[in-house]
Amino acid sequence: MDSGQTVNTVSPGIKKPRFGQDWGKHGSSNRLSQKPGFLRTDDSMISVPISLLKSLSIAKSNYTIGQPILDTNDPVEAALGLTSVEKERIETEWQRANEQVREAEVKSMQTKDLDDGSVVLSMPDLSKERREIAKQFMSSVSQTLGAERGEAFYATKQVDSRFSADAGERSITVKIESVGDGQFSYHMSLQDAVGSRVWVGDSIPLEIRHLADAAGISSSIENVVKSIPEE
Repeated sequence: MDSGQTVNTVSPGIKKPRFGQDWGKHGSSNRLSQKPGFLRTDDSMISVPISLLKSLSIAKSNYTIGQPILDTNDPVEAALGLTSVEKERIETEWQRANEQVREAEVKSMQTKDLDDGSVVLSMPDLSKERREIAKQFMSSVSQTLGAERGEAFYATKQVDSRFSADAGERSITVKIESVGDGQFSYHMSLQDAVGSRVWVGDSIPLEIRHLADAAGISSSIENVVKSIPEE
């Protein structure tokens, strides 16, 4: 289904919309209008473009691979009528996709030690690999939910944005800095095609922890400090 096609939803009263109870099995019935983008029946069934679902979900998207794909409080999941079996399958495939991205990053990563003690982790553009992984994930979701529900899930969960969020070459510089009183902290800076970001804290962020592990950088500053011999 392309972004111009529509999916059926139900609006009980004037509150949160939901999809029909038999979504993906029987579809809607008794359509009284064929106006594009808005179809209403005597059961209050309507259709909205996939592009609209996608735009409405942008504000809530995490835009990252590492974040969970499912949320027990997500009305979209309730609207799509996801069963426990479907959720389990989707979560399994999402974890598989995450692992494939991590493996690609670790495999392509290069490290460089600087004179000031910093470690630079560099990665090439993995857009092509990410698109292929996204395609595989979408295929698995479609097999689980069917083409229509799968496309709606893919759009509202902003899966394409999650996979493309780290497009372009990236470099992450990790350094240990003193913060006074015998305390230390990690100072981490990310440089990519979009710009730069900085983290300061006592642990490596989860989203780059697999890279730090591969480079031999401890996930906790406490472990690093403990490993430094006292004079």
